Amino acid sequence: MPFLKSNAFGSKRLLSVQDTTSIKPMNNKSAGRNCQTCGSHHMENYCPACGEKKFSRHDLTLSHFFHESIESFFHFDNKFFRSLRMLVFSPGSLTADFSEGRRIRLMRPLQLFLVLNILLYILPGNPFALPLENYLKYRPFVDYNTEEVVKEKLKETGLSLNDYSHRFYEKMKSTSKTFIFLFIPLYAIVFLLLFIRTSKTLSEHLVFATHFMSFHLLLVMMSTLLLELPFYLFSKLQYSQLFDAAQASIIIAAMCLYLLFAFRRFYNTTWTWSVISGLLVSSTFFLVVQGYRMFLFYEIVS
Repeated sequence: MPFLKSNAFGSKRLLSVQDTTSIKPMNNKSAGRNCQTCGSHHMENYCPACGEKKFSRHDLTLSHFFHESIESFFHFDNKFFRSLRMLVFSPGSLTADFSEGRRIRLMRPLQLFLVLNILLYILPGNPFALPLENYLKYRPFVDYNTEEVVKEKLKETGLSLNDYSHRFYEKMKSTSKTFIFLFIPLYAIVFLLLFIRTSKTLSEHLVFATHFMSFHLLLVMMSTLLLELPFYLFSKLQYSQLFDAAQASIIIAAMCLYLLFAFRRFYNTTWTWSVISGLLVSSTFFLVVQGYRMFLFYEIVS
C-alpha cells in the first residue's frame, strides 16, 4: 500500500511498498538509559528495579551537595519525630504499621533504637552504670562475692583500689550502653511466650521488643535529665539507693502503662490479659536490670 511523504518544499509524493520497508523503526532504548547500579534500562528518574536515582553531572556540584544534605536532614528529622510521637502517644501503633507494611514514613525499628542509644551515649548520667563502690557496699551486689572478686583483680593488676575504681567506672559507662541491645532478643522471647496463641511470628515479636526497648531508652533519658541529674546536683551525693529505687519505680510504672495499651493495640488481647502481662513484664524489669548490672560487673573485671 503506498504512502504519502512530504519533501522539504512541502510537496508530496507516493511511497511504494519497497520505500516503506527502508524506514527504520524508532529505537525506544535511545530515549532512556541504563541504571548505573543494576544495569536495568529505564526512562524514569528513579530506577524501577532498584530505586537508584538517575545520575547527572549536576549531582556533583556544590549546590546539589548542600541541597541534598539539607533535604536528607529534614527527611530524617521528620521520620524520627513522627516515630517518637507514635511511640509515646500511640503505643503499639509503630509496630502494627511496620508489621502491616506501612513503613515509608517511619524509621525502621532498629534504626530508631540505635539513634536513641547514641543519644543516651551523649547525655551525662547513666542509670545502668554504677561505680565500683556500689558493688562493694550495697545489696544485692555484695551477696555475689563482689568484694572477693575485686580483691583478686587488684592482686592481678597491682593497682590500688582508688585507681582501679576510676578505670572500672570509665569502662562501665561505655560497656553498659553497648550491651543494652541484649534486652531485645530477651524480651522477644518473653513476648513470644506471653502471646504464644497469637499468629505473630518471631520477627514481629522482635520488632515489638525493639520498640519496647526504644521506649525504655527514651524513659531513661527523660528521667536522667529531669530527675537524676537535678537530684545528685543538689544533694551532692554520689549514689543513693533510695533514689535509685524511686527512679526505677517511676520508670516501671510508665512502662506498665505503655505495655498495657501496646499489648491491646498490637496483640489484640483482652484488657485483663493486657494488665496481667504488663504488670508481669514491668515489675520484673528492675530485677532484669539488676541482673544486667551484675553481668556488666563480671564482664569488666573478668
